[in-house]
Amino acid sequence: MEEQSVDVTAADSGLIDLIPDNIDKLPEEPGVFLIVAPGQKVIFVGHAGEEGLRNRLWEFFEERAIPAATFFRYRTARDGSIAEVLAGDYINAMKPPYNVGYGRYRSAETSLTKGKRKIRQAAVNP
Repeated sequence: MEEQSVDVTAADSGLIDLIPDNIDKLPEEPGVFLIVAPGQKVIFVGHAGEEGLRNRLWEFFEERAIPAATFFRYRTARDGSIAEVLAGDYINAMKPPYNVGYGRYRSAETSLTKGKRKIRQAAVNP
């Protein structure tokens, strides 16, 4: 299988505080964002397609899905498909605990133990 070359248009932004003023300064371009805990460990990787980094990070900030989120970093990309590939590369390399498949969200289902057997059932949709 042939390796894809990802063309990124900007260097890593460095750590930025996850506050509304900083989110407002983000570009409206596709890209990847990394949510970072106080210990500088990447805990979530997300990507923004054509909606842009600013809008996608606002959605994340308003949901506040991860209470330990304190900082973020970002990289812009030429288009949404490149951002998606780049996000996949980051997820595979860093294995952030809040992405599905790693840590706390190993799958889209929950595992419950009953006696010596495991029972798998779909996660409840609120």
